[in-house]
Amino acid sequence: MRYLVFLGVALSFGLISQAFGDECEKEARLTHKVLMSQIKELEKALPPGSGITVDSGECVIRTLRLGIGFGHFRKTLIDRKDGENKIACLEVADFYEEQLCKCKQLGIALQNDPEIEKRVHEKVELLKKAQKFIRDHAIKNQQAREWIEKAQEVHNCYSEQTVTILNTLSNRIDETIGMPRDGN
Repeated sequence: MRYLVFLGVALSFGLISQAFGDECEKEARLTHKVLMSQIKELEKALPPGSGITVDSGECVIRTLRLGIGFGHFRKTLIDRKDGENKIACLEVADFYEEQLCKCKQLGIALQNDPEIEKRVHEKVELLKKAQKFIRDHAIKNQQAREWIEKAQEVHNCYSEQTVTILNTLSNRIDETIGMPRDGN
């Protein structure tokens, strides 16, 4: 009898979680449509561009770091800088909205913070080195492979919690496979 009650509660929780996920995804799709509409309007208003070349704005740099900076460059024409940066800020917002549901399901609250993005990317680079070390040395350690999969699962959930998770996984992998700290 207790088992049936537990099973009922577990199934209900699963349905609630699924409903929450569906609702979250529905809201994310609506937000995506609004952001894409705003981006299209800003793109139409961009001037053809002339003048000197300058560094792109912070949001453009963030899109490049997040891997969503298609069509963006580190340099731009001065007449286009503000418009391109506004578009990039909307693209960053869209990226975070897209990740929100997945990260909530993993129990991670997103933090839209450029400094956290940098720290997560530093940890991801260390894990890529570890993955390469495992591959290059034909290391058959299932636990290390599972830790790398876990890191890949959470790496787009930018938060202090993710930095901690990635740091822990990186340390475990390094200790388990005997990877030198400098990556050699």
